[in-house]
Amino acid sequence: MQTHGGFCIQEDRNLAYAIEHFTVLNPHVDKNGKFTGLLYDKYDFEPMKYNTNYTNNVTTFFNNEAVKLHNDGQLEYYYILAPIKFQMED
Repeated sequence: MQTHGGFCIQEDRNLAYAIEHFTVLNPHVDKNGKFTGLLYDKYDFEPMKYNTNYTNNVTTFFNNEAVKLHNDGQLEYYYILAPIKFQMED
């Protein structure tokens, strides 16, 4: 069973950019409301648009350079697989 992302990871902008779209593998909630699973994310950069209202486009620049490297076969895809757990609220 797979559940696609719906967790809030906006507290850290770098984390939000790094793990924007992900899958939770083997999700489980026990009788005490404790959630466990494995967060899986493949780094497959997508082009970002520069934002004139955003004061720092450094992230956009590096992201778009990574897209070019991927397309040229110079940057290999990699992934993260991280255990997650938290207490569900009522």
